[in-house]
Amino acid sequence: MSNKGSRPPLLRKCPESQARMGGMTVAHVRFAPHTGMDVMTTPPAASSAFTPLSRPNAPPLSRLARYEPRTHTYTPLTGPLEQVTQDGCHVYVVTHGWAEGFSDVMVDYAKATHGKMLTVWETLVWHGSNPGPAGAWIFKPTSDSQKGITVSPVGMAHAITQLDPLAIVLVYSWLDGAATPANLLDGHFSQANTDMFGLIAGQAIQMALPEDFVASGGLLHLIGHSDGTKVMTIAAAELIEHGIPVTQLTLFDSPENSTARSHDSANFLWYYLARVPGARPAKGPVGTFIDNYISMFGTTLSAFNYTDPKGTAVDPLSKDVDLNRIVDTTLQSQVLYGTSSTEDGNRHCYAPAWYSGTSVDTTYGGNVYGLGWSPLLHAPSVAGALHQAEVQTWTVPTQKTQFALASASTPAAISPAFALLDPTNPAPTKLMATRGKVGVEPVSVTGLPTGVNGLSFSYKFEATTPMALAGATLKVTLGERLLFMMEGMWSGTQARTATLNAASLATLREGTLTFTLEYDGPGWVNATIANLYYFTGLDT
Repeated sequence: MSNKGSRPPLLRKCPESQARMGGMTVAHVRFAPHTGMDVMTTPPAASSAFTPLSRPNAPPLSRLARYEPRTHTYTPLTGPLEQVTQDGCHVYVVTHGWAEGFSDVMVDYAKATHGKMLTVWETLVWHGSNPGPAGAWIFKPTSDSQKGITVSPVGMAHAITQLDPLAIVLVYSWLDGAATPANLLDGHFSQANTDMFGLIAGQAIQMALPEDFVASGGLLHLIGHSDGTKVMTIAAAELIEHGIPVTQLTLFDSPENSTARSHDSANFLWYYLARVPGARPAKGPVGTFIDNYISMFGTTLSAFNYTDPKGTAVDPLSKDVDLNRIVDTTLQSQVLYGTSSTEDGNRHCYAPAWYSGTSVDTTYGGNVYGLGWSPLLHAPSVAGALHQAEVQTWTVPTQKTQFALASASTPAAISPAFALLDPTNPAPTKLMATRGKVGVEPVSVTGLPTGVNGLSFSYKFEATTPMALAGATLKVTLGERLLFMMEGMWSGTQARTATLNAASLATLREGTLTFTLEYDGPGWVNATIANLYYFTGLDT
């Protein structure tokens, strides 16, 4: 990604709301029929008629709450953390993923509180008809009473504070971007918001850190689950580029496999991890230790080795990108939950619960894993000695064997290949929006080959003034399916890249990919769309 252009300065104040009243510019990309891609062969059922509830202009700090272990409560931040020890502090930031079934809860909460935005920690009390809070593994124990298995006796926030006396645990809420109706076909709404809420998370975290955090030896560990893995990965990249080291990035079951792609819900996290300099071992500013846990929809991220769309080799041994230094842990969640699709949700949430459980397990020695290999708590040699791939060894569900791992063979390389979406028309498309003006820019594409897994593109905002960006929104849709949304105030005028899910293009056989720029202020805003590629070669 280019560093040219301005980014929104961190630590700035943002308006809490923006009225929608302006014009928009729309660019269409028409796809001719082709032979299909990925695993679906029939058109996907339509998602629900849902209006997203995201409030990207809410103050970033309002999205963070600090866990108080003595009272088991969560206190929203109103300013930066204070430095609490002479030796610095360890800040852990934990976030949730897609919050299926919580859109109605958010609406009801707003009605009852004169328009307040519901946060994820408030769902401990306010969760409507849902059986518990969103991101329950953060807050509560996880167990299977029928099989007599305790996955974790405490939530992750409490597990961390039990083991690290220097810990400050923050929970990041992007519930307004992640909440949808209780419909498995609506996951793309949450996925579409991940890029934007990753940028917001980066700003919120920097605003929260003590001014002398890095100088005093403070260490930072970012933790995400599901769509939240992408949120935390983007936040990590932003923080690192702003001079704040991220010591560890922990990823729980990032949706990557063919099932996720067939629902337009894949993260394509390998694409974003190219911006996070990985290292093993890691301590301080030398690199980020990245550990990845797979329990249902994930994949072995350390296997990725590819050439980026501009032709620059992504060398796994380089200082900038080294995906083979990620530690992948495959968890056999089917041993506990079986393989019925009705258990997919439990299996998806098994990874973060297992991490908490193994970290605090002293009975069977599970505490050598999870936080047991954290570079915040242990010598760098502990992480340095880990194998690239670990696997859970249990074959029957017993408490004694649940936290046993063994080294696995190095995964086969995964090398996605990129090609221009329309090689006959590679020039960038510039969308321009002013109040009251609507324009259309069609870009024709002759068709796509079999096996396309997804799309990538770059975008860059320009505006008459920096403040004008606060009223600009770029959206990418396929028919009525929202695939991407970005507010100019968070992107700034820096050139950025992103991915798009593409399964529905394969199943619909033809369609119109629409880039829409909305603006509601004086002057003008441009958004340049370029480098439209498709990629192939992912595992199934």
